[in-house]
Amino acid sequence: RTGYSGDLGQGFGPGNFPARFRHYGAWLVKLLSPLVPLGWLLVGGDRKVPLRNRLLLLLWFAVFFLFYCFWDVYETWWYTRYLLPAIPALILASLLVARDGLQVGKPGRGAVIRRTLAALALGIVLWVERDGIRSLGVLTFGEGEKIYSDACRWAESKVPSGSLIVSVRMSGAIRYYTSLTPVLSDSIGPGQASVLREHARARGRSLYALVAPIEVESLQQRLPGAWTKVGGMRDVTLWRAD
Repeated sequence: RTGYSGDLGQGFGPGNFPARFRHYGAWLVKLLSPLVPLGWLLVGGDRKVPLRNRLLLLLWFAVFFLFYCFWDVYETWWYTRYLLPAIPALILASLLVARDGLQVGKPGRGAVIRRTLAALALGIVLWVERDGIRSLGVLTFGEGEKIYSDACRWAESKVPSGSLIVSVRMSGAIRYYTSLTPVLSDSIGPGQASVLREHARARGRSLYALVAPIEVESLQQRLPGAWTKVGGMRDVTLWRAD
C-alpha cells in the first residue's frame, strides 16, 4: 500500500477537469517556457518526424496529463511532479520541431531571419525563466527539503534505540533515514491510542513524536495525554510521551 491508496479510489471525477486543466497547463508554460509545450503541439505536423514517433510523443504526454486532470489533488505548483514521467515527451518533441524548423536547404535571407527569430525567442524565454527561478526559489528548494533527513537523523540521536516515532509529514524520512519505527498519527483511530501506548510499554519502547507546526494540535487529538517538548530543528519539534 502507498500513502495514496485510499485517495486513488475516491479522488477522481469529471468535475475536476476544467480547473486542473487550466492549472497544469499554466504551470507547464511557466516551468518549461511556452516554447516547450508549443513544440509538443507542433510536432504532430512535423512530417520530418516519422508518424509513429509523432503519435508516440503526443500520446506519451497526453495520457498522463489527462489522467491527472481528473484527480482531486492539484492546488500548488509542485503537484506538477505527477507529470514528470511525461515531461520528456514535451522536451523531445520541442527539440525535434526546433531542429526541423531551423533547417534550410541553402543559406540566405530566409535562414538568417529564422535563426534571428529563434535567438530572440530563446533570449526572451531565458529572461522570463530567470525571474521564475528567483520567485519560486528553485535554487534554494533543495536546502529547504534537507529538513526531512536532517531532522530525522537529529531526532534519532536524541531518543533511545527502538523508539516509536509518531509523525505524518516526517514519517517517510523516518523510515528511510533512520532505524526508528514511524507511526502515522493520522491513521490512529478512536480507541487505538491506548492500544499503541500499551504496545510500546509492553515491549519497552519509548514513544516520541516528530511533528511540523500544523501537526502539533492534531497530535494531542489523536494521542491525548502529557507530552514534553524535547527540542527542535528549524520548525520541526520532537516531543516525548510521558
